[in-house]
Amino acid sequence: MTPPDDGGPDADARRERGLEHEALAEMAEEERDRTLTMQVAFLERLWAGEAVTVRVVGRAFDGVVVHVGDDLVTLLGPDEELVDVRMGAVLSVTSSRAEGGALRALEHVDPVRFVARIRELRNDEARVVVGAELGARELTGHFVRVHADHVVFAADDASEWLLPLTTIAYVRRKPRARRD
Repeated sequence: MTPPDDGGPDADARRERGLEHEALAEMAEEERDRTLTMQVAFLERLWAGEAVTVRVVGRAFDGVVVHVGDDLVTLLGPDEELVDVRMGAVLSVTSSRAEGGALRALEHVDPVRFVARIRELRNDEARVVVGAELGARELTGHFVRVHADHVVFAADDASEWLLPLTTIAYVRRKPRARRD
């Protein structure tokens, strides 16, 4: 039979350790809140397999996060379209648990930076839809050149656009055919 706790020195020490533990846990949570970045928040959604809605100027994209880079997040939409979003263009994100758990990157190698994805798409001569901070208009075509701070984009209507990289909010595309 255990004697009743008389509030002696052991009980005081246990209470003090409990208070220290609570204080440390609170400090750790505050530090996490202070240092949590959008990149880590998107990684958490990737690992959890959460369906998200990402809002940028004039658009919202629904999908599951399949890749996260330094300044890039890639969503797989319900229509199997991939959307590469520049994190700096994100206005808000809402999420919910997706059916079937987490997905992983669909392509064998994914770039870390948004500009690297654009270079990849230029090298592939991929047909894409670009959303830039131009209002509601999207541009369909392909990237011709990628420079230090801007791209040259050839639109399907035969116009050529110089777009500062910082104004490109997203690039929509179909996945590449897998090479087995």
